[in-house]
Amino acid sequence: MSAAVDATKPTTFSAIFKHVSPPTTVDNCLYCNLMHPKLKNLVITRSGFIEIYNIKSSVSGETRFNWVYGTSVYENIADIVSVRFAGDLLDSLLLSFSEAKVAVMNFNPITFELRTLSLHNYEFENLKSGRMNFTKLPILRLDPYQRCAVMLVYDRHLAVLPFRRTEVLVSAETDPKHIGVRNFLLWQQRATAPLLATFTTCLSTSTGEKINNVLDMQFLHGFYEPTLLVLYEPIGTWAGRVSARRDTCCIVALSFNLQKRTNPVIWFQESLPFDCRSVIPVPQPIGGVVIMAANSILYLKQTLPSCSLPLNCYAQISTNFPMRQDVPSCGPLSIDGCRVVTLNETQFLIGTRSGNLYLLSLWLEQATQTVTSLLFHKVGHAVPPHCMVLLESKYLFIGSRFCDSVLMKINHSLLCVDASGKEVDYQLLNQPSGINKNSYPTENKSSVEEERDEIPNKFPRI
Repeated sequence: MSAAVDATKPTTFSAIFKHVSPPTTVDNCLYCNLMHPKLKNLVITRSGFIEIYNIKSSVSGETRFNWVYGTSVYENIADIVSVRFAGDLLDSLLLSFSEAKVAVMNFNPITFELRTLSLHNYEFENLKSGRMNFTKLPILRLDPYQRCAVMLVYDRHLAVLPFRRTEVLVSAETDPKHIGVRNFLLWQQRATAPLLATFTTCLSTSTGEKINNVLDMQFLHGFYEPTLLVLYEPIGTWAGRVSARRDTCCIVALSFNLQKRTNPVIWFQESLPFDCRSVIPVPQPIGGVVIMAANSILYLKQTLPSCSLPLNCYAQISTNFPMRQDVPSCGPLSIDGCRVVTLNETQFLIGTRSGNLYLLSLWLEQATQTVTSLLFHKVGHAVPPHCMVLLESKYLFIGSRFCDSVLMKINHSLLCVDASGKEVDYQLLNQPSGINKNSYPTENKSSVEEERDEIPNKFPRI
């Protein structure tokens, strides 16, 4: 299933299946403390292979990739996330496999190999509902505070994996008003494994909403309990039916009570553009969520008005969602199938299928710290991305399925824009022509340069 094996040694499956040529594409990537508590590693997956790299700078100042370890598993990896269990110094890996399997692995520095901690199987007939084919792979999502992880099972169900926590709340032990919290701590202390008992929940039955055709899901920041936002389309449509049916996407936020195994709905919003594709959570203190559509970008928050940015003329004629901004100067364009990396709480780096890199900035009102508009600028060009990850805020790794994966360097510069988000020449601000400098706010713009270091196409032998 998913136990780690050496790709160079024969296995029990060698008689019926053997890799003649290792895969050259990169499916997933992440950056975590897998092998050392103070040094992070780049972990990438190619089909059923796992490779670990580290980044070192030479005396001449060049940054290079160093291959450290590689192994293979018995099945293609659908998704991968990293988690730091309670009491551990190193991160562990959660890997999902089709149709509905999860493996928990970590690195053993003594034997210098990846080992399997636990295996979880959710391939139950009652979850399939009589179906044989499914539209979504088992995607994994991790709570930002590492309280649990969830996996999408058979398009309509969630497998919840709670993690054991060792935090001791002093008020819960001394104040009799916090009996419920004390019971929660006792429930946590009875567990010895890093993972507590897992369970599954049906999205439609547990919420009362018709949650079909899940497009994406992400955990939100700043909530007391793990809160998962699900983007879905209950009644489908397509571009040829926009005149008759539009704004078919919805979002719903589920608050998970891991002890009672309940997930009440705390936020629901409908009538979003039909071409919404992915969800990007915004870190604190801003909060909220950015929704990437093919023709527009939306910012939503539970208690504040929404902001939207059209990217082409089709965004305004294909939806009734209010678009209060104009198409940016780098447009028109489409970001269907894009990949997004969070730089900080107000900036996001977007890679399109054509290889162009854009910077999305949230424009804040200083008094209330609320988002009032969205700024969008082109910052570079790279390879068509399939996955991206930020390395130490200075480098960007882009994994591709079309060409060689590359390592990019991020340079920060100052960009002057006006109130509408258009770029302004900085030299105009220094001319004594009566121009008010306060009317031209500034933002940090990130440009991306290639480091000319590529992941080798050929799988290194151990």
